[in-house]
Amino acid sequence: MVCSDIEYLLDIPDEKVDRINSIIVFQNIHPEIGFRLLRDLLDRLNLGGGISIQLSIFKDTSGFNMSSGHLQFVSWDGGRLKSLLEAPHAHGTMLMYDYDLNRVMALLHEAGINRVDLEHTNHGGFHGVMMLGRKAQSISVFPTLPTGPA
Repeated sequence: MVCSDIEYLLDIPDEKVDRINSIIVFQNIHPEIGFRLLRDLLDRLNLGGGISIQLSIFKDTSGFNMSSGHLQFVSWDGGRLKSLLEAPHAHGTMLMYDYDLNRVMALLHEAGINRVDLEHTNHGGFHGVMMLGRKAQSISVFPTLPTGPA
């Protein structure tokens, strides 16, 4: 099967969408770029629109060992592991980045997605979450106050 109707875009079209679906994509985008991209996508989500987004959030030792082959020297200060020297990645190496789930949840909240179901994922030591959510049908800046006699 050959797909001839695929179009690659350099920019996100400035259109509203009903659904954002991203599976095994953000983990290969550096978070510095990925957080901006996620915000841009969420800004385009219609009221009542849904999301299904998968992100990597941490690695256990098996995932770390697989992804850290470029680390030549590290130091451990009792609290953090710090890279001292790194070998360059081979051309074409697919890198896997972890996202700060606190920051992701803040972006979802800011976009009006206040109920999010999370499912833990583990792909060979690369841990992540599958997030399912829906933007509120209406967003009120102020809570509705009762009217009439008390």
